[in-house]
Amino acid sequence: MPTVPTAPGAFIIVSYTNNRVSGDADPHSTGGATILQWQLGWGESPNTPEFVGDLAANGNGVVTGLTPGHNTYFWNRQRNAYGWSDFSPRTMVRMRDRPDPPSKPQAIMKTQTTANIFMAPTWTGDSPITSYTLWISNSPNVVDQSFTQSSPSFHLTGLKPGYNYYLWGQATNIYGTSDLSPRGQMLLVAGARVNVGGTWKRAIPYVKHNGVWKMARSWEKVNGVWQQLPD
Repeated sequence: MPTVPTAPGAFIIVSYTNNRVSGDADPHSTGGATILQWQLGWGESPNTPEFVGDLAANGNGVVTGLTPGHNTYFWNRQRNAYGWSDFSPRTMVRMRDRPDPPSKPQAIMKTQTTANIFMAPTWTGDSPITSYTLWISNSPNVVDQSFTQSSPSFHLTGLKPGYNYYLWGQATNIYGTSDLSPRGQMLLVAGARVNVGGTWKRAIPYVKHNGVWKMARSWEKVNGVWQQLPD
């Protein structure tokens, strides 16, 4: 004896972008009668559909106008001549979006004039990162000079010895560029310390070589081994 169909399987998401989902219903039992209609419910609430619309006769469907980066939930149901089934189990997808900001840039190596900087990606927007941008400045409040490349590891040259630099990072994918990361900070090596009026201060040493003054580092001999003095 035919009956109302049982709830179908969870809606199968075939593809999605930052605002569009394409999928397919999973019929399971038809209740012994021909399925006459499919419906899809969706929304950002995990508990109940906010919107309901018809699917194609074969259960295929497309939903557009969704919100980038938001979790979106889907349910489907089916109808035969005896009535509607219950909604299926829930399917969830986080819509693609521009990336979240990368981690705070960190100096993993620094000298008087160079530095290696690394920023770690966080949520990529569920799309490959195409480039990273590093911003540097001597001011903690104003982003200044930028460098963009495909790698999150940056090698900087031509920096000012002993200077304090502030760092911000961004990541980019096909959907856009992230906000700025939390601010990082690095203090470049000066090269020496001098005692001024009883207070030790960081200083940049120079030596004259072949008539030309060149920047240097302070060294000391410890147990017969020459070592650079800490900055």
